[in-house]
Amino acid sequence: MKILVCVQEYPPEGSGIANVAHNIVKIWSDKGLECAVCSPTGPDIICGSQKLIKSGLFGLIHYWNKVHRLNFEDYDLVWLHNPLFIKRFVTNKPIICTMNSTYQGSSEAKTNPELYYRFASKIELHCLKNLPPQTKFTGVSQKVAGEIQSYGIDKGRIKYIPNGVDTKLFHPQKDKKRLRRILGIPEEKKILLCLGRITDQKQPLETVRLFSYLSMNCPQLHLVMVGKGDLFEKTKLYARKRGLNNVTFYGYAREEDLPKLYACADYYIILSKYEGGEPPLTLAEALSSGLPSIVSDIPNFEIVRKYNCGAVIEEEADLKYSKKIMGLLEKNRGIYSKNARKYALSIDWKKISESYLKIT
Repeated sequence: MKILVCVQEYPPEGSGIANVAHNIVKIWSDKGLECAVCSPTGPDIICGSQKLIKSGLFGLIHYWNKVHRLNFEDYDLVWLHNPLFIKRFVTNKPIICTMNSTYQGSSEAKTNPELYYRFASKIELHCLKNLPPQTKFTGVSQKVAGEIQSYGIDKGRIKYIPNGVDTKLFHPQKDKKRLRRILGIPEEKKILLCLGRITDQKQPLETVRLFSYLSMNCPQLHLVMVGKGDLFEKTKLYARKRGLNNVTFYGYAREEDLPKLYACADYYIILSKYEGGEPPLTLAEALSSGLPSIVSDIPNFEIVRKYNCGAVIEEEADLKYSKKIMGLLEKNRGIYSKNARKYALSIDWKKISESYLKIT
């Protein structure tokens, strides 16, 4: 089988979308399927400009207009990721359209810049409704699947397929002190890890605020924030203003260091106000590493409550509530860790790759 994979980011560039495409393509290729990846960085077909895509919506439109000119008839299956076709196109080939998030979802969550997301959602609506009628849609969360349906796509053409995780790469390790020594992280502390883009969507200021309460109840707790973003400096300043000397701003981490960062931590925290994936890739990696997780109360994190592998935080959690959280985490750490790993094994990338092939 020949598969054309069209994705606007692919390793060594990109993040979530690139991760999903890369992991599935790797497994398909190992099975003998012939995959051709079309992205601004290839590796098989180079389309569009990575520089333009980083600038936003119009860079994405430029990329997808280039994709539109490819001959889909040369392939047995076409897999599109968050497509923005502006022109209608015709093909009889099976098509999978995977939505990792929607602009509508970001707009409803009031993610900055709100006006940009409202405008982009109108374009996205037009594009998705103009895909060929045989197109099957997948959402990486039940919420995204619902957002696709709200665009007027028939429910029977939509399936929720969760994000996966490499459970062999991300797994619990016992020698945390050795890993911390390698990474330059305090060896004797209880490490609360926050990993991802430091942007409005992830609510980094709220993360630091909550941590300040948590650490009052657990003086040994130390927050390690991994990643960069437009709120990086503002978040550092906010931590300084709150007098927190138990926060490490790690910055960007090399891809090969990510498994070590998860494995050396004791807990994980992610307080996003909107996510595409259920679970988001970083949370999947944390759970696979056996980390009890502290999450915000949004649908994408419901798995933490459902599978009993951490704590779900209500908005504006105060000192009293934070004391309760730390008590639960400390008391149930072993149970949460075991449940987290068990859930992660159910979404190993090998199982997820089969789910995509079954819908064609």
